[in-house]
Amino acid sequence: MTAWWESLNLIERTFACVAIPATVILFLQTLLLLFASFGGDANDFNSDHNMDLGHDADHDVHIEHDHAHEHSHDDGLRIFTVRGFVTFFCIFGWAGLVMIRSGVPAAVSVVSAVILGFIFMVLVAYILVQFLKLQSNGAVDIQDAVGVNGSVYLTVPASRSGMGKVNAVVSGRYSEFNAVTDGNDAIPTKSAVTVVGVTGNNTLVVIKK
Repeated sequence: MTAWWESLNLIERTFACVAIPATVILFLQTLLLLFASFGGDANDFNSDHNMDLGHDADHDVHIEHDHAHEHSHDDGLRIFTVRGFVTFFCIFGWAGLVMIRSGVPAAVSVVSAVILGFIFMVLVAYILVQFLKLQSNGAVDIQDAVGVNGSVYLTVPASRSGMGKVNAVVSGRYSEFNAVTDGNDAIPTKSAVTVVGVTGNNTLVVIKK
């Protein structure tokens, strides 16, 4: 490993410094997602699964995991999330490093790496949307969320002045829900919360743990 590192020039080391940590984070994100989807327990997911690391800021991709009658305009890709940027830097770093090592001019390598990073950023967002839609097909009963612990994905504004997003494992499924709080303070991203009720439009009422 040391010999390999010593063989790199400055721009190659720059690409490697971007690619290696991004790859590690992306790998951990993937493990957490798979764990949450295939047997994770709600009590294990107060805030770890949202190192989001995704989530993205993502991250991550905006998916509704509510009932089938949830309005379709709420579904869609959210590309510019933490998960999306991690994917971008992972592909950007490795693609740039490979091209430079293959003798491609530096300017061309950088531009090509940016383009490939963005393409994969979109691709991963799309794949995650489809994957989580499949997970939501089991028709999670949102009433089962009451009493469940979760973590904030998008800040929940204070006093029901707006709507945030909360990730939680409900009925054995890793899901994302709209959320509000009755508290006087906003609940920031990554905060651990407890669901205390359900309001209209399949929206959870949460409090900070």
